[in-house]
Amino acid sequence: TTYYIPLSLKSVTVTGGYIPRGAFYNCKNITNITLGDDVTSIGEWAFWGCSSLGFLTIPFVGARAGVTSSSTYQYPLGYLFGTSSYTGGVETTQSYYGSSASSITYTTYYIPLSLKSVTVTGGYIPRGAFYNCKNITNITLGDDVTSIGEWAFWGCSSLGFLTIPFVGARAGVTSSSTYQYPLGYLFGTSSYTGGVETTQSYYGSSASSITYTTYYIPLSLKTVTVTGGYIPRGAFYGCNNITNITLGDDVTTIGVNAFYYCDSLTDVYYTGDIAGWCGISFGSANANPMYYADNLYIDGKLVEDLVIPDSVTSIGKNAFYNCTSLTSVTIPDSVTRIGEYAFWGCSSLESLTIPFVGAKAGVTSSSTYQYPLGYLFGTSSYTGGVATTQNYYDSSTSSTTSTTYYIPSSLKSVTVTGGYIPRGAFQNCKNITNITLGDDVTRIGEYAFSGCTSLTSISVDENNPNYKSIDGNLYSKDGKTLIQYAIGKTATSFVIPDSVTTIGEEAFYYCTSLTSIVIPDSVTTIGPYAFYNLTSVTFGANSQLTTIGEYAFNGCTSLTSITIPDSVTRIGEWAFGYCDSLTSVTFGENSKLTTIGPMAFYECDSLTSIVIPDSVTGIGDFAFRYCDGLTSVTIGDSVTRIGEEAFSGCSSLTSVTIGDSVTTICYMAFARCTSLTSIVIPDSVTYIGQYAFYYCDSLTSVTFEDPNGWYVTKTLGATSGTNLTLTNATTNETYLTDTYKTYYWYKK
Repeated sequence: TTYYIPLSLKSVTVTGGYIPRGAFYNCKNITNITLGDDVTSIGEWAFWGCSSLGFLTIPFVGARAGVTSSSTYQYPLGYLFGTSSYTGGVETTQSYYGSSASSITYTTYYIPLSLKSVTVTGGYIPRGAFYNCKNITNITLGDDVTSIGEWAFWGCSSLGFLTIPFVGARAGVTSSSTYQYPLGYLFGTSSYTGGVETTQSYYGSSASSITYTTYYIPLSLKTVTVTGGYIPRGAFYGCNNITNITLGDDVTTIGVNAFYYCDSLTDVYYTGDIAGWCGISFGSANANPMYYADNLYIDGKLVEDLVIPDSVTSIGKNAFYNCTSLTSVTIPDSVTRIGEYAFWGCSSLESLTIPFVGAKAGVTSSSTYQYPLGYLFGTSSYTGGVATTQNYYDSSTSSTTSTTYYIPSSLKSVTVTGGYIPRGAFQNCKNITNITLGDDVTRIGEYAFSGCTSLTSISVDENNPNYKSIDGNLYSKDGKTLIQYAIGKTATSFVIPDSVTTIGEEAFYYCTSLTSIVIPDSVTTIGPYAFYNLTSVTFGANSQLTTIGEYAFNGCTSLTSITIPDSVTRIGEWAFGYCDSLTSVTFGENSKLTTIGPMAFYECDSLTSIVIPDSVTGIGDFAFRYCDGLTSVTIGDSVTRIGEEAFSGCSSLTSVTIGDSVTTICYMAFARCTSLTSIVIPDSVTYIGQYAFYYCDSLTSVTFEDPNGWYVTKTLGATSGTNLTLTNATTNETYLTDTYKTYYWYKK
């Protein structure tokens, strides 16, 4: 029958019922046909001759609803268009299961050249459903599709956009399922023009061993959307032509290597919200499509200024991996766990607000796994990531672990709103300029800011009960402890406030610009590693300083002189080590100093003389070792022990006066003092250690004040030289004249 249908009619929707044979036969002007989900069957040739049809939405593929993988007559798309040619119809040979679900039938159909987009809202997508549909560019499978037959999209060489409710053969697959097929399953294993050979790895008959299959995926396929389900291991493995991926808000888990070698990816879209994205479990770094992509869009917006909502309690591992568009991140106090590598590759990140440092909330100074800031960024390098070695407590709180992390060079500002800031939390973060501590920060571990050489300001919330900031420097709340000077400041001098009694560990260490410091009378303790690079230190006239801690001035290579306040009782080990410009160390007449620690003046090359006050009782091991400019040493009358190698290697030393209380001269105490010619051993000495004067090549006279004398048990035959005379000061008796330097001396 000849009907007259309006030329203007372009779009038709049929909501239900049976679509009879030839229903839209020869409707050349219609461009859009939609069949609703209540359509139960479709007659053959229903759309024959629809030569302008561009968009088709159908509730199933084939003749009827309810078809399964075991049904007969699993007709393909071409069934709807028929087997007779017409103008605008493209000859399309399709393979499908006809009268048997085990043997394949081939039929040539004529599908409109104009047909570019097909949506199937539900049901089973039979084997070969879109087989050889070369002109279709966009296929969408709805969330009610339950399974997809193999080779469903073989030969779709123009397909650019594909939307699927799951990856693989069927819905409901989990990480433990067998036959977790990858994307290539939909396209088959036979080559065709426009198909790219793609070897994919996946779990086949076992969820523990990997299967490799070569599929042929259209070179044209650039954009894939997966609306839900589990995205299995290797789902997009090797799909290096795909540029855009969209993940639906029902995607919760993505398997290992899911996007491995997808190196053409540029954009990733997620249809859910930020909370949903944070909850996705990524099995590996390359399970996140951002492994290769640059831009992440959540709810249609490029992720730049990321604010995690209060509903989120956990941020998964690799969650924002390689989000190069991110410039700021704010994580609320509701978050109690943050996964490793969560912000790897975020090379534009400028500011970060976190509720704690490390992996989880609730960490204390005695906890294991006190991870530093770098934990959030991971250990793999990337463009814009700065190699940052940090020391922290890992599986033990008695020894530290050293790990090199890669932290964005762009990261300048970090706010920590609460918790314990662990040992080495920001260690060596050389690019950070500002750190803010919230009111819930409870404690700061040692070396927390060590090596932050660009740090110009440490701010503290005024409601914090433990800490405060003064002029950008960190103090205890009562102002008595200067915890951390903002070491990136460019000032060359600093006057410590009068309220301070303790200068904390590393308080001024790494301050490369600071050369002059004034320490007020109120300071009683200088902690370890307190200063670095100083040329001038001024103490108050009434200084109350009692302790100069370990390494306190170690490495102050430009410091030329120091006057130790009378109040100081202890100089810690390495306190002035390597101060190789130090020419003068002065102790007051009323000095209370009792202890000079090990290595206290190690390798102070410019020091020419030292007078150790009478208050000192012990000189630590290696205290003046390698002070090769030292010519004169006077040891006070209260010293009882000269430590091991205390003056070893002082090659310019010519004069040594040993006080009357010394009982012990330890192992190698004056070894290699090659300029020393004579020495007087007071009668208080009861023990001289092995090698005490080893390689003292110029030593010609040793005088003992003890009338009971000494004797030599061994001589060192390796070094000969001028005769050495051992003399009893009381009797003038000469014990030994020898051409060998003495090796071991014992009291008679």
